[in-house]
Amino acid sequence: MQLNIQTVKESHPLIYSSCESFFEYLEEQTGKAISDSMRIQYFMLLREPIRLMYPPIQICLLSKISDAQHVFLEKIISKSSQVAITFVPFPDESVDLYISDFKVNHLEERYTNAVFYYWSSIPEETEWVTLLDILHRTYHLKGKNNWLNK
Repeated sequence: MQLNIQTVKESHPLIYSSCESFFEYLEEQTGKAISDSMRIQYFMLLREPIRLMYPPIQICLLSKISDAQHVFLEKIISKSSQVAITFVPFPDESVDLYISDFKVNHLEERYTNAVFYYWSSIPEETEWVTLLDILHRTYHLKGKNNWLNK
């Protein structure tokens, strides 16, 4: 498979946007343009540190089906995610993202700073794609806010 900048941007948009700031800084400091092949090389070196530079996102997974479904979903989310995550067993102030297959309006009212994602009991592919996008955006937003508050 040919690796090019467009592929990298599409596969890792949030991580690449962080790298883009670094590329701009390097070009400004050196006065030289960075080639696409060098951008890919730098991206390969930086993606893991960028992925882990923020604290883990706290997720509360709520499923009405069974404990087995809950464990199954946790494993898939952990394997599919490109960001550091921690599962919280019960609703709490520390939770950044609630994932549920039923409405939890009382939690939305109580924890207004958290993000809520509702999906079906047996999630389809499009729901997984949406979840991963929300997960990554929430992670990076939380991380940036933590950096700004320091």
